[in-house]
Amino acid sequence: MFWKTSFVGDSVLILDISSGSVGAAIVDLQEDKLPTIVTYSRSSYFLEVDHNSEKQGEAILKCLKDALSRIGSKKHVNRALVSLSSPWVYSKIKNNTLNHTEGFILDQKTVANVLNDEEKVFKKELIDQSADDYDVFESKITNLTINGYEATLPQSKKAVSADMHFMMSATKSKFVQKIKKEITSTLGIKNNIVLENFSFAFMKVLSHAFPTAHSPLLINMNDFSTDFLFIKNNHPVVVTSVPVGSTTIVNEVSKSLGIPTEIARSYLALLSDGVLDGVISPKIEDELSKTSNIFKKACESFLKEFASDLNYQYRIFFVGRGLFENAIGIFLENAFSGHEIVVLGKDNSFTKEIVSWPQENLVDEKLAILSNFSNLRI
Repeated sequence: MFWKTSFVGDSVLILDISSGSVGAAIVDLQEDKLPTIVTYSRSSYFLEVDHNSEKQGEAILKCLKDALSRIGSKKHVNRALVSLSSPWVYSKIKNNTLNHTEGFILDQKTVANVLNDEEKVFKKELIDQSADDYDVFESKITNLTINGYEATLPQSKKAVSADMHFMMSATKSKFVQKIKKEITSTLGIKNNIVLENFSFAFMKVLSHAFPTAHSPLLINMNDFSTDFLFIKNNHPVVVTSVPVGSTTIVNEVSKSLGIPTEIARSYLALLSDGVLDGVISPKIEDELSKTSNIFKKACESFLKEFASDLNYQYRIFFVGRGLFENAIGIFLENAFSGHEIVVLGKDNSFTKEIVSWPQENLVDEKLAILSNFSNLRI
């Protein structure tokens, strides 16, 4: 169970913490109905703090405080789902194989011991990279093969071999402590605060909305970073991120055309709406094409991990919380030519099918995905 008690009629807090903003929403959850967004807000700092600044963590916590204050607490809320994107989440997909010619008993305790050992290894790897402490907040079995056959985790089963694939997510302990403290002080939520990797939530919602997309690439673009999750035969196989985001694109357009970032951002928005001046539009598109090469270069090591799959056309699902989707579409076409690209933006029917919004013209795609995920997980 995702929540500890009955959810029918409950309202929950949904938080999306990304590289340059925090989205917050109060969501009503009802059994056999779409989740309903009661109120929501998003606070950003993309024009205030450089993404390489040491103050990035402080800035995102200020965004959190601002977003929470805007949504208020008119409804009683005693649960929270906190979703993390890079650079606040560290992810890893691993597999562990057990073999014994005389056989062994595979049960939940055996799997729990394997996951516990792998969590310790993962945590040590992160600590070795920096002096910070980390919390491994989830370890999910994504695929299990017993005696050569795909299976679900049994209560108890004799096996000679078992191949377990799992996805682990971690975050810095001090960072998440500050998040929980702010949630508690603002809304009074203390115990039922659940952390989630946005990429995993994205995968789960997409698997229900697009059941025939067995091997898609999921792209979650934020202001200063982009997360990738490649799925093969309904199982995640590659998870990674690159320090290139929508604000990176804005900055490149700004530098190349010699215009302020605010104007560059407005040009991209106008291009998305199809109303940009005919003289300026080709220049912006040309800059998007050039910038996509930066994106491709940043992704080279990641793409090599599944290069053989790039020989086939597969679907790319992109979410970027409503930032100039058409312009991003041009950008993605240059970076991933030859593959079907589905931009899940405000003009896409996808969000209307997974959540009910108070105002249809103001849609935050990431909060929509997380709201639907809350219903799926309960």
